[in-house]
Amino acid sequence: MKASKNATFLYSGECKNILADTKWNIQSFDDKVASGANISFQDNTISAHVCNVFNGSYSLEGNTFVVGPMISTKMACLGDIDTYERAFDLSGATFELSTEGGNHMMITTVAGHKFQWTKDEPIIGMPNPASVYCAQNSGTLIIVDTFKD
Repeated sequence: MKASKNATFLYSGECKNILADTKWNIQSFDDKVASGANISFQDNTISAHVCNVFNGSYSLEGNTFVVGPMISTKMACLGDIDTYERAFDLSGATFELSTEGGNHMMITTVAGHKFQWTKDEPIIGMPNPASVYCAQNSGTLIIVDTFKD
């Protein structure tokens, strides 16, 4: 980390798959604004929802994807999304996480296409919508714990 001012500390301990259990939404393709696609990594499986749905196995070697055969739904794609789906070959693609806490990812395919993604963060600490509604409508919130040992 000391060798690069752009390095970001992500965690302590043994090396692990830093993409495991994450979901990403597309932001741009080849430096043009893009939307409507997402990619997720879970249990050594990659799932991409571009126009079609692609599923397959993957592993990481440094910052390179090693992707097994991907199964796809294969249907006709229309509009801009067709352009980036045609370029969506992650075999041997490299990725780079941003220095801002790893919330942005750039994937560069072997053919040189660039996909920029933003991490889809789970909402933690969100208040109970029913409690918010109650308070907004002059109600009285009473929390009752009915669980007994």
